Amino acid sequence: MSEQLDTLRSTQLVRYIDAICEGEIKGLVNGLKSIYINDTPLENSDGSHNFQGLHLQGRPGTADQTPMDGFGEVETAVAVGVEVKYNLPIVRTITNPLADSVRVTIGTNSLVKFEDNGDIVGSEVHYEIAIQNNGGGFQVVVMDALKGKTTSAYRRSHRINLPAGGPWDIRVRKFTQDSTSSKHSNSLVFDSYAAIVESKLAYPHTAVVGISIDARHFSQVPTRAYHLHGKIIRVPSNYDPVARTYDGIWDGTFKHAYSNNPAWCFYDLLTAERYGLGRYLDEAVIDRWELYAIGKYCDQMVPDGKGGYEPRFTCNLVLQTREEAFRVLQNMASIFRGVAYWGAAGVVPVQDRLQEPVALFTNANVVNGEFSYSGTSLRARHTVALVSWNDPEDMYRQKIEYVQDDEAVAKWGVIPSEVSGFGCNSRGQAARAGRWLLATEKAEDETVTFKTGFEGGGLYPGAVISTSDINRTLARFCGRICLSTAANIELDAPIKMKEGVAYQLMVTMPDGKPQRRAIVSAAGETTKVTVSPPFDEAPLVDASFAVIEGQAEPEQWRIVGLEENEDASITVTALKYNKSKYDAVEHGLKLDELPPTNLRATPQPPTDLKFIVSNGDDGLTGLLSWAGDAPRYIVRWRYADDSWVEQQVDEQSLDFRSLRVGKYTFTVAAVNALGLTSRQTRLEFEVTPQSVKLPSVTGLA
Repeated sequence: MSEQLDTLRSTQLVRYIDAICEGEIKGLVNGLKSIYINDTPLENSDGSHNFQGLHLQGRPGTADQTPMDGFGEVETAVAVGVEVKYNLPIVRTITNPLADSVRVTIGTNSLVKFEDNGDIVGSEVHYEIAIQNNGGGFQVVVMDALKGKTTSAYRRSHRINLPAGGPWDIRVRKFTQDSTSSKHSNSLVFDSYAAIVESKLAYPHTAVVGISIDARHFSQVPTRAYHLHGKIIRVPSNYDPVARTYDGIWDGTFKHAYSNNPAWCFYDLLTAERYGLGRYLDEAVIDRWELYAIGKYCDQMVPDGKGGYEPRFTCNLVLQTREEAFRVLQNMASIFRGVAYWGAAGVVPVQDRLQEPVALFTNANVVNGEFSYSGTSLRARHTVALVSWNDPEDMYRQKIEYVQDDEAVAKWGVIPSEVSGFGCNSRGQAARAGRWLLATEKAEDETVTFKTGFEGGGLYPGAVISTSDINRTLARFCGRICLSTAANIELDAPIKMKEGVAYQLMVTMPDGKPQRRAIVSAAGETTKVTVSPPFDEAPLVDASFAVIEGQAEPEQWRIVGLEENEDASITVTALKYNKSKYDAVEHGLKLDELPPTNLRATPQPPTDLKFIVSNGDDGLTGLLSWAGDAPRYIVRWRYADDSWVEQQVDEQSLDFRSLRVGKYTFTVAAVNALGLTSRQTRLEFEVTPQSVKLPSVTGLA
C-alpha cells in the first residue's frame, strides 16, 4: 500500500517598506481610504475592507522617529523562477557586502502521483542548498525534502546565516530523479532569494509605510499608492493654509505647516538644506516680500469652470529624480506663472500678474529719442493649447486639456502648442494655463527696444513700464518738467488741449515710479498745467512726463531683457503688456463635462454565485456561474484544504471537470479595464453522491 502523505499548503508574507516623502508630512488625506493596492482602496466608504491578511504601519518622517515593529530587516528580493533538474544545480550570487543572511525560497509546482487503482497520493523530492564564500568552495547548509501532495504551487523558505566576507554563491541541487511519467510529478523550483541586512532602521526625515501582505491573495507583487497631505514646510506666521487667508501685516517670520501654495513650496525648495539649495543660499538673498505678494495672488479664489471656485494656483507634485537646480526652480516657478532670476538683491521671483507700471519712458529720456519696434512671428502664435495635468479622480493619471481660440483657428488654422502643467491636478487650472498662453501670444504680439541712462538702473525682468512716443501719438505729449509744485507743473514745451476732451498728466516721481493726475487747466496751448488732486509730492525738475488724451493710454510693456553697455547706458527689451487678458483668462471659464466613465470607480462584486454539478463522460463535472458586468473576473477555488488555484476569465461562468466528493470553496472578484478589483464573492459547496439531480423521464411510450 502506498504511503499516505499530507496535503502541502504554503503561506508566505511579502513585506515592503515604501519611502513616500521627505519628512515631516501631515499624513494620509482620509485614513485607510487613501491607501491603494493595485488601484483599489484598502477601505471602502462604508468602512468595509477590500483585502484580508494585510498589516501596515507608518512614520511621518520626523528626526527622532522610532523603527517600525516587525521591520527590523532590510531585504533585497531577487526572483529566480527556474526549475531545478536532477544533478543540474542552479547557482546565484549575492554581491551586497552588508548582507548578514539570505532567505532562499524553493518549492514545487506539482507533487503528486496517480496510482493505477485511481488513488491520488503524494510524492517527494530531495534537495540541498549550499553556500560558497568568496570562491572558497561550497558548503552544504540545508539537506531536506518536500514530502506531501499538491497539485498547485507550493513554496518553502530557508533562512541561512552568511559567513563573513562575500560575495556569496547560492547553489540549489536536486537529488531525486526527474519524473518521466505523466502520472507522476515531482518538480523542484528555485523560486527566489533575498539578501537580508539585519538592522533596525528608523529612516529619520523620511516618511515611510511598512506593509505586510499575505501572498496568497496576489498573483504578483501588488502596486501601492498613497493619497497624502505632503511635506510640512515654512509658511508666513500670519498665514492660515487651510482657509488660505492672511491676518494683518506680515513681520517676515515663519511657522511650520502643510501648504500646497506654490510660492511657499518654491521658498521651501530654496531654503531646505537636505534636498534643496539651503546649503548654498543665504535666506537673506531671497526676496521673501515678493514671494509674499505672489503667495497671496496664488490663494485668490477664481472660477473653476464647473460652477464653483478654487485657488488660482496650487502645487501638487512629487519630485523624485535628480535634476539641475536652475531647471527645477524654473519649473516650480512656472506653476505660479513666473520665473526666477539672480538680481542685485539675490534670488528674485517674478510673476505675470496684473500690476502697475514702475517707470515712464518718453522720447525725452531715451538715447536719441528712439524706440525700435518689431512684431512677433506668426509662427510663434499658437491657436490651440494642449495642457497636460493629473486627474485626482482617475488615480492622478495624466490627462490632456484641449484649449482652442476659435477666432484664431478660423483665421490661421490649428497651430498646437504642448504645455506641461507642472504640479497641476486641477482641470480648471490647466484650462487657465492654456487660455493664458493663447491670450498672451495673441494680445502681446510686439516688442520694443531702446537705450536709456541711469533711469534704467532700477528696472528688472518682468517689470511693467509705460512709454509715450511722439512717432506713435503723432503729437508732442511728452518731455521734461521745468518747474513744479504738487499741484502746478511747468512743462519744457507747450501742449495743445482740445475743448471737451479729458486730459491726465503722468509724471515720474522722486521714487522713480510714475503717478498720474487729472489736468484741470483750460483748453488751449500752454506750458503750465494744474492737476487735481495734487501729486503726493512735488516732482523733481527734469523728471519725465506724458500727457494722456482721452482714452489714449500710454503703451505698456513687460521687460524681458536688460543689457548694460560699455558707455554705461542700458538697453531695454520689452514685450507688449495687455492687462485685459487676465479677466479674459479667468472669468467666463466654462468647462464641458468629461465623457462619462466608471473606470475610476471600484467595480461592484459579482452576484448570484451558483455551482451546478452533473454527470459527464469524465465523471462529475461542475458549472460555476455568476452575474456581473465587468470585462474580466478572477476566480479562485480549492478542494478541502488544498492550495488555492486561480484563473482569470472574461465570461460569467467557468467549467470544472473530474470533481471529487468533498467540500469546494470558490471566490470570484470583478476586474475593470484599469485593473481595479472588487471585493470577493464567496461560495462553499459540498459535492456528495446525491449532488447530481437527474432529470425526470418523460415521453415514455
